[in-house]
Amino acid sequence: MTKIACTVHAHLLLILRNSEEFPPQFIERFLSSLLFVTTRHSWNLNLLPIPETHIFELLTFCQRKLIATLKCLPKQVLNQTLDHSIATTTQTTPSTHRQWAFVAGPRSIGRYTVESHPESTDIIATVDAQSGELGIEIDVQRAQLTFCNAHLEALQISILLDPDIQLVFGGASPFRLQWSKPH
Repeated sequence: MTKIACTVHAHLLLILRNSEEFPPQFIERFLSSLLFVTTRHSWNLNLLPIPETHIFELLTFCQRKLIATLKCLPKQVLNQTLDHSIATTTQTTPSTHRQWAFVAGPRSIGRYTVESHPESTDIIATVDAQSGELGIEIDVQRAQLTFCNAHLEALQISILLDPDIQLVFGGASPFRLQWSKPH
């Protein structure tokens, strides 16, 4: 199932890559698909019907415009966009409680995290990268989703097909499983 979903999201990225404008709905779809593929796809196994290099090419091509547009979004729209991206990637329901913030610093352009102490203002807060408060982070430059300093990745096929894994997860599709890799 995940292989099919990755294929659909990869094709959606290819369809969206030549857009002239980046309205909020476009960003929501593009970022959701990008994060889904980068966290769910098993790289270098030729599982996608398109070359994997196309994914990184389109990220490079759209990156600057995507980051600039995200930076200009109103707080409520940014919250909705980033929550929808996480919900798509993790196959959960979008949260309505999270408030997103910029990660501060010259090496943090395009990085967003959830505010640990949100304020009810229309101004998007900035969180210091060294503060240890980066519970959930989206790094648009790297197309990376991080939970508590661990990156989500697809499990290796050898682990997915292990009989003990199959037994523990009750015959559920092993291709829906992910693990967090500390960085």
